[in-house]
Amino acid sequence: MGLLDILLGRTKPVAPDLDQLFALPSAAVTLEAAAGFRATGRGAVCFATVEGGAFEQTHREVQALLDADAERTGPPVELTQDAYGYSWLVSRRSPDQLSALVNDLHAVNSAMEVNGFGPQLLCSLAGFEDGGADGGRRLALVYLYKRGTFFPFAPLAGDGQRRDSALELQVKSMLGNDLRIEQDLSRWFPVWGAPGCDGRPGPLPALLLLLALLPRLTARLQGALALVAALPLGLLVTAVAVRAVARRGAPRGGTAARRRRGRGR
Repeated sequence: MGLLDILLGRTKPVAPDLDQLFALPSAAVTLEAAAGFRATGRGAVCFATVEGGAFEQTHREVQALLDADAERTGPPVELTQDAYGYSWLVSRRSPDQLSALVNDLHAVNSAMEVNGFGPQLLCSLAGFEDGGADGGRRLALVYLYKRGTFFPFAPLAGDGQRRDSALELQVKSMLGNDLRIEQDLSRWFPVWGAPGCDGRPGPLPALLLLLALLPRLTARLQGALALVAALPLGLLVTAVAVRAVARRGAPRGGTAARRRRGRGR
């Protein structure tokens, strides 16, 4: 970063790192050994919907690519849209095919990125459960595309939107050596009803969309701040130029006035 970046408080954006997704299988081994959670085989990629033929074509190509997998024994890949307009591409594998599920998630993200729709990508997730009483506890490992980090999301069973914060912090400690965990807890956004977490599509929080748009907003804000920072210099240059012109004109004006006064005498 340059001096102006430092003065304006700019920070270098984190580059997306899709290869982080391939760490999920090893994290799953640690998660099962330490807490008894096993993969459900369900996962999803969430992205902001964009109108246009190119975006729809990318959807169809990705869906066709994943559905063409001869080893897929479960339901086909499903594209859903929630009430808030967010799109979820849901993949279902058998619980012992987590590596194949991760390949699906990586393929979707990569295809969107290659076709120029990286800014629309929000998050990807893989679901887990511990198989306890009453269906057991549910857990999702959520990958934030714009941050290149993971965080655990553990919704509590029953009515209402409540999360098991204690379990999330426990999982954070467990997987610190397996995954790049998001250290800013304010970015652990709840993804209520996400398909890979409980099998049902649901709304994505507006804060997560804000995170996706943050690079654009930051770029515009930085441009405005740079313009404001440049204004004093521009005004100073203009003032100096005006003063110089005035000085150049003053002697000529003064000499002419003295000549007129001399003639009058």
